Amino acid sequence: ILVEASPQLGGHSGLFGTQDGEDAPEVSIAKLREAVAATETITVLTRTRAYAIRTGLIRVHTIENAETSPRPAVLEVAANHIIIATGARERLPIFSGNRLPGVISSLSAYELATRYGVWAGRSALVATGSNFAYRLAMLASDAGITLPRVIDNRPGPASRFIEFSRAYGMIQQPGALITAVEATKTGLAVSTDREHAEPFQTQRLIVCGGWQPDLTLWHIAEGASVWNHERHRLEPSGQIEGIILAGSAAGYLTRRGCIE
Repeated sequence: ILVEASPQLGGHSGLFGTQDGEDAPEVSIAKLREAVAATETITVLTRTRAYAIRTGLIRVHTIENAETSPRPAVLEVAANHIIIATGARERLPIFSGNRLPGVISSLSAYELATRYGVWAGRSALVATGSNFAYRLAMLASDAGITLPRVIDNRPGPASRFIEFSRAYGMIQQPGALITAVEATKTGLAVSTDREHAEPFQTQRLIVCGGWQPDLTLWHIAEGASVWNHERHRLEPSGQIEGIILAGSAAGYLTRRGCIE
């Protein structure tokens, strides 16, 4: 049984791009979908979210398609072996105004644009501590959105996405932190820790504070975790009988690593 919280299989790999030797994200996901569909012994439950777990048992909330309207239901699934592959969560940077309307995480912006065709405003400012926000900036630029600047809190960030973004004409400001965001009549005023710098004016602020393996179910199952100082994230530790972690929930950083 494959329990999938979203309406379709696929995850968020499209945001993370392709490393050398990998298929495009869409190709990888298509292959996996076809393999699952061709395997009669796999039952897929979409729109179904696990919210309680222990050795041998998972409780899920699902949406069943009734004849007149969707209908919620709670199911208990017994299983000798449970794999938690819940992916990673994007961290929200901490600054004054980080939850104002117009401030959105890079993953949320990507999901709204790719799944629903929604993008608020014609310009955006990106503030990140992760390379993947640069890929989102390039995808948005290809769609006609103006993204003139990327503020990166790392002093010397380097990746091929960063190199590509320079070719797009995006100005990069490394080693800078967002200190506050205020609402204006036309959008947002974004202040940084650079002395005497005027606030940046933008319609939308896209932020990314890095990624954290989603250990929610692991902790519900009473799994332990430790803080990794080098990678600045909480990681699972120890073992639980009959339950394991896989993919980015287990700490893998590449799509190939997650699939294998």
